[in-house]
Amino acid sequence: MAFLELTDIHKTYENAPLLCGATFGVERGEIACLLGPSGSGKTTLLRIIAGLETPERGRVFIEGTDITALPAHRRGVVLMFQDYALFPHRTVAQNIAFGLRMRRHSRAAIAARVAEMLALTGLEDFADRDVNVLSGGERQRVALARSLAPQPRLLLLDEPLGALDRNLRERLLEDLPVILRRVGVTAITVTHDQEEAFALSDRVILLNEGRVVQTGRPEALYDRPHNTWVARFLGLENLFPARRSDWQSDLRIEVPFGVLTINDQADAPPPGAEGHLLIHPWGIHLEAGTVNAFNAQVTQRTFHGSYFRLTLAVDGGTLRLDIAPGQTPPAPGETLHGWIDPAALRWLPA
Repeated sequence: MAFLELTDIHKTYENAPLLCGATFGVERGEIACLLGPSGSGKTTLLRIIAGLETPERGRVFIEGTDITALPAHRRGVVLMFQDYALFPHRTVAQNIAFGLRMRRHSRAAIAARVAEMLALTGLEDFADRDVNVLSGGERQRVALARSLAPQPRLLLLDEPLGALDRNLRERLLEDLPVILRRVGVTAITVTHDQEEAFALSDRVILLNEGRVVQTGRPEALYDRPHNTWVARFLGLENLFPARRSDWQSDLRIEVPFGVLTINDQADAPPPGAEGHLLIHPWGIHLEAGTVNAFNAQVTQRTFHGSYFRLTLAVDGGTLRLDIAPGQTPPAPGETLHGWIDPAALRWLPA
């Protein structure tokens, strides 16, 4: 059994189903992310794990022990809220020390732990600072230090970067997983942003309409989404209705703009199957080729700083890919010939 296990979790809200049999596990020391659109049940799952809500059906286990009915204060779980919930009348150090004082630690132990947390989060010079004058990123670090100070078994973070501007968010996307892994705490974050989930986590738990639709390492989800909804939610747009040829030995897939050959039999659907074909953008090459050749016209080119994004019109849809600025991207209106690497093709069932 995993360190944390949720099995068949059900919950309703205003007589409508919110969670519908959510089941997943998180290993000790992992950083997991609950990812999904608004209303998919992410925050409710977090509150159920913390003990702030009770599921109508299902069980929650930590280290093999059923904690479903255990009060929140006895779970060894800390929930860090999106708005940080700092005490405005206390200094940085006093905020970090609050949970330790509630647990009646000695003054010496509190001072040592606060100093350790200040160093861990880069706040050594902020101990006596008024929290009301801190920036958003500094407040987030104080809230994180306060959450980690009691050494929780499990740390839950609800949209930890949601209140930050872009520059602070990008910096903390790098710092937060480093801090969590240095401490070794098992952590679950909630977000609706797939880039944030990929950057923060070891495991992504993807939710839609209260159900877990796919779990796995970020790179595995991105490489092989289970269905078209997952692909689109992860930002993969090159999807085409497809049909495999009727012959077992034939690895050709019919799409609106031609016939493409996939990599090997293991990637192939049954003969005659209908579904969708995902084309990863890294496999699209804008030069003449003999494998999976296609013709297209450039309809849009936008500059994004570190890359150009191209939109190509093909029969039955569009292809999108990114080009590094060092290359000369084709201009809108230009007609070109290209080819698609068979390794970049993924069959998705109907």
